[in-house]
Amino acid sequence: SSFGSCAVVMLRWVLLQVAAVLGKWVEGSISLGPNASSIITKFCFDFLPGCPQHACPTPPGQWEFNLTGNAGFSGKPRLFLGLFDDEYFSFPEVVNVWDQMPCAEKLKHAKWSAEPSMGQITGSHGWGMRVPLTQQVRPRWWYMGVFQCGDGTLEELKYKVHMVNTLRTEAELSSDAFWVVPSAVVFVLAFGGLTAWQLRSSSTWLAFGSREIPFAVKLLNLSVGLFTMGLLCRLAHWTQYVEDGRGLMVMQVPSRVMMLLSKQLCIAMLLQLSRALSLSRNPEGPLVVPALYAFTLLCLVLELWGDYAAERNYDTHYVYDTMPGMVAVSFDLYWLKVYLTQLRDLWDRTVDLRQRAYCETWGVAFAGYFAILPVLALLGHLFSPWVRREGVFMVGSALQFLFHLAFCIAFAPERAVRFFRTDSSELQGLCLPELEGEGGRPVGKQYT
Repeated sequence: SSFGSCAVVMLRWVLLQVAAVLGKWVEGSISLGPNASSIITKFCFDFLPGCPQHACPTPPGQWEFNLTGNAGFSGKPRLFLGLFDDEYFSFPEVVNVWDQMPCAEKLKHAKWSAEPSMGQITGSHGWGMRVPLTQQVRPRWWYMGVFQCGDGTLEELKYKVHMVNTLRTEAELSSDAFWVVPSAVVFVLAFGGLTAWQLRSSSTWLAFGSREIPFAVKLLNLSVGLFTMGLLCRLAHWTQYVEDGRGLMVMQVPSRVMMLLSKQLCIAMLLQLSRALSLSRNPEGPLVVPALYAFTLLCLVLELWGDYAAERNYDTHYVYDTMPGMVAVSFDLYWLKVYLTQLRDLWDRTVDLRQRAYCETWGVAFAGYFAILPVLALLGHLFSPWVRREGVFMVGSALQFLFHLAFCIAFAPERAVRFFRTDSSELQGLCLPELEGEGGRPVGKQYT
C-alpha cells in the first residue's frame, strides 16, 4: 500500500542518519570541502568542585581522539579539531549561524583546538591525542567539531572519539544518563508486577466461566507486556553500554518500538471505550483509524531521529520539544478532544446510572492519559539539559505505570461487569463472587 511504502521510506531515511555508535565511542568517516566543518558528537561531562582548571590531579572527564586512514586530499587543506561547551559564548552563540560563519570565526569560540598533522594522519598509526577536561560548577554538554579551514578538500577522513567520565563507576555514560540503569531496573520490576497481575486477572475471567477474555482486556494485556519487554530491551542495551560504551543497538530500536506500540494500544483502547462502554471488539467502528497509524509512525520516526540523526549532535532539546515534536503533541491533544467528545456523548445517551458513574469518575480520570505527552514536552523544555533525558524518561514511565495500574484495576472482572457491556460469548456462564448493590442488596452472581 502507499501508506506502507511511505512508512518504509521514512524509516530508511531515519536509519541512514545513524552514526556508527552513540555516546562514548563514536567512529566514522567524513569528507570536508573548503571552509567546511561538522559537529560529529556531543557528550555531557561531570564536574569536580574545587579542582584547579589547569592543574587538576583527577580531572572528571577525558576526550581521546584518533584520526586514521589514507585520507585523500587536494589543494592545501588545514584540518582542526575544536571542543565547545554549552556556555553561551561558546557553542550556543555560534550554532544558529553555523553554516554562515567562516571556519576561523567558529574556532575562536572553541574552549580547546588543535591542528593535526596531515602527515601523521596518513601514517601507519594515524594521529591521536588525549585531552583531560576539568569543570567545577555543574555538568556541561561538550561538542566536538572537525574543521577544514584551508582551500583544499579532504575525503574519507576516518575518526574515532572516546569520551569518559573518569570519576564515575559508570564512566562510559554521559552525565545525563547516570541513572539510566537503576531507573530501568525499577520500572522493569514495576511493570513485571503488572504483567503478573494481568495474567492472574485473565485467568480469573476464564476460571469464573467466561468463554474468552474480553477484547479490551486482551489489548491491555498486550500493552503491559509490550511495555515490559521494551523496558527489558532498554535495560539490556544500557547494561552493556556501561561495560563497553557501545551497548546493544539491536535492543535499542525494538525497545523504542515496543514501548511506543504499548502507548498506541492504550489510546485505541480508550477511544473504543469512550465510543461505547464495551469490552468487546470495537462494536461501533474500526479499532484504529488511519490517523492513529499516522500518529504512531510520526512518533516512531521522531524518537528514532532523536536517538540517531546527525543533526542531533547540534542540540540537546527533548525530541517532543521541537517543531516536529509539536506536531505529535497536537495529534495527542486531538485524541484528547475526540475522547472527551465521545465520552460526553456517551454520558448524554445512556440511562444506566452505573455507566454514567463510570463516565464521571474513571472516564474523566483516564482522559489524563492523553495529557502524558504534552506534560513530557513541557518538562523537557523546563528541565536542565544534563538531567533532561532521564528526568523525562522517569516521569513518563511513572505516569505510564500509574495509568496501566488504573486500567488493570478498572478491568478486573468483579469491577468490569458493573460498568461495561460485553459479548455474550465472553460472559456466558460467568460466575463471580456476590456483589452488593445499593442498600446492601446483592447483585446477581451469574451473567448469561
